[in-house]
This record gives sequence, structure tokens and C-alpha cells, in this order.
Amino acid sequence: MVRKRPYAKKVPQYLLITLLGSHLLAHAQSVEEKIELELKHLQQIQKELKEKQKGFEQTKKEEQDVLSQLDLIEKSLKAQQRELAIYEYNVKETEKKIQGLEKELGELNHRSKERKDQLNARLIAIYKLGSLGYLRTLFAANDYDDLIRRIKYLSLIARNDVALASQLDEDIKELEAKKKELQAFKAKATLYREKIQVKKQEIEDQKAEKTLFLAKLRNDKSTYEKIITELAESSKELEELITRLEKEKQEQRDPEASRNKGTPPSPSYAAPPFIKGKLNWPVKGKLVTRFGKLKYPGTNTFTFYKGIDIEAVEGTPIYAVWKGTVKYADWFKGYGNLIILDHGGNFYTLYAHADEIYVKPGDEVETRQMLGKVGSTDSIKGAYLYFEIRAGGKSVDPLPWLGRS
Repeated sequence: MVRKRPYAKKVPQYLLITLLGSHLLAHAQSVEEKIELELKHLQQIQKELKEKQKGFEQTKKEEQDVLSQLDLIEKSLKAQQRELAIYEYNVKETEKKIQGLEKELGELNHRSKERKDQLNARLIAIYKLGSLGYLRTLFAANDYDDLIRRIKYLSLIARNDVALASQLDEDIKELEAKKKELQAFKAKATLYREKIQVKKQEIEDQKAEKTLFLAKLRNDKSTYEKIITELAESSKELEELITRLEKEKQEQRDPEASRNKGTPPSPSYAAPPFIKGKLNWPVKGKLVTRFGKLKYPGTNTFTFYKGIDIEAVEGTPIYAVWKGTVKYADWFKGYGNLIILDHGGNFYTLYAHADEIYVKPGDEVETRQMLGKVGSTDSIKGAYLYFEIRAGGKSVDPLPWLGRS
């Protein structure tokens, strides 16, 4: 259906007024005055058209789907948090380097002091020899062989003194370099700490924006109903994704099926019957929403809830209920950070709204392996885990499959 623009019929009316005004003033005004009047009318028309176009664009912007707006806030928040984590990591690494440099400086100072003491002792010994210095030692030789021997020993002592002075000079230069390096790292650590404070404030602002957005969402009945519709669409897209994943897997196993694209994947599933009622719970928390028909609070809207909600503290570990292969581990509109495990036999488990994901597509996971942490990504209800089981291409109630919590 083509939307009628509210200002589409007003342009001819303005033109009619312009022509009528021109006709009435034909005998009273000059040609220049009529042209000037018509230009003024035209400018007024253009101004109103621009205002209406601006209003139309604003309305279009406001009509942007709610989940996309929530996605934008969530992704921005996660980006800020990742940036904060990088700064915090840099501070830790810089502090380690500072500690290492301070230790090296301590060792250098100790070594430098020892060499200074040795060099001072040598200078005192030379001073005590008097103005003749080493000549007194040479003149005390008993014979020619003794003289040669004394020259040799004095040469060794002189070389050792020169080497000691040279080493001390190198120590002083190294000390200065290390001190400059230490100052640079301390300045860097200070800068990172300042950035951390700024980033923390930005994250708090982002969280406040999300809180206001969700509050507005809950209080605005029409917007709330709109997001319910969008969530239903996201659920359908998710169902299509799982169907596609299962079809791709079957086609890889059976090339003949790949060539015969008209053959749909088998709707059956082959999860071992012994696991029913014995699967581990995916997270430690409180069951707040059950599988089945659900009425959204404050509305007359009903939906069929295809999974369960387990309320948990943000950061609580999420575990695989059974061994399987990671088929999806990424952002999914309406579900936030989503993990899909394929357990074989067209049997899948889904874990949504995670704060962090620790696995990637293709990973083989074991029962009770940690997949991520509980979060509130793309959630309109706060921190919780949405858990779903898909068997034979259909959502089934997870509770009969799970053991005692």
C-alpha cells in the first residue's frame, strides 16, 4: 500500500492562491511588484515543503523497528566494554613492565655502587703511592727480570682500572636509560587509568540510556506490542536459520540430496531417549518463564513461548547441557549473543542473551563445558538466559528434558 504524503495536495492550492492574487493585483501594481509577490509565495511554498519533508523523515526515523534501536544501544555498550577491557589489560601489562624496570634499576644501582667502591679504593691506593706513583714500584725491582715482571703486573692493574671505569660509565648510561623508560611507562599507565575512568563513565551513560529506553518501552503500550511482533519475526528467522543449518548438514552427508534441492530435510530427530529428563541445566538460576502460551503483561497480546527464561546474575556461567558441535556463536537480532549447539539427529539447544561467548562455530564441546556468561544483550527483561530445545525442526518444552535443578 502506497502511503499518501500529507503535503502532496497543498502545492497546487498555494499555486492557485498565487495566480489569484496576481490576477486581482494586475491593475493596481506594476509588473515588478507582481513578480516580487509571486517569488515570496514560491519561497513560502518551498519552506513549507522542506518542513514537511523534514517531518516525514523524522517520522520514518522514529518508525525504525525497536529491536534495531536496542541492537544499536547494546552493540555500542559492548564496544565500550571491550575498549575498557583493553585499557585495563594495558594498565596491568604496563604495571608489570614498571615492576620489572624497578627491579632492574635496583640491581643496576647495587652493581654500580659496588663498582664505584672498587674504583674509589683503587684511586685511594694510587693517591697513597705519592707523586712518583707506579715509578716507586718499578724502581724497587731487584733485577731486570723482576722489572719486566713488575711492568707486566702494573699493566694488568691499569687495564683492570680502565675496564672498571668503563663498566661504571656503561652502568651510569644504562641507569639513565632505564629511568627514562620507567618514567615513560608510568606516564603511559597514568594515561590508561585516565582513559579507564572516562570509559567507565561512558559505559554508565550507555547503561542509563538503555534503562531509559527499556522504561519507555514498558510504559508505551503500542511500542511494547510492536516489539512483541518484532520478537516473533526474529523467532521465525531463527527457526529458518536452524532449518538451513540442518539442511546443509544433511546435504554434506548426502551429495545426492544436495543435487536434488526439492527434497526437504527430514523432520524427525534421533536424540537418545535415555537423555530425556537427565540433561544438565544450562545455568544456575530461577525459572521465571515457562514454555507454552504466554500473555505479555499490561497487554492483550498472547504468544507461544518456545523456550524458557532462567533469571540469573549477570556473569553467571552458561554450560552445555549435552555434548555437541557449535553451529552458531554470534549476535542475532532479538536474541543478543546467541549460541546454537547441534547434538546430532536434528536435535539442537539454544542459549540466548549471553554477555560473553567463549566458543566459536565448529568447536566440539563436552557436557557441562562453559559456553559463555549470562548477560542482558538484546533483552527487554534484564539479565537472564533464554534456553530452547529444537527437536525435529520444532520447539519442544525443555523442562521434561532437564534433570533436577
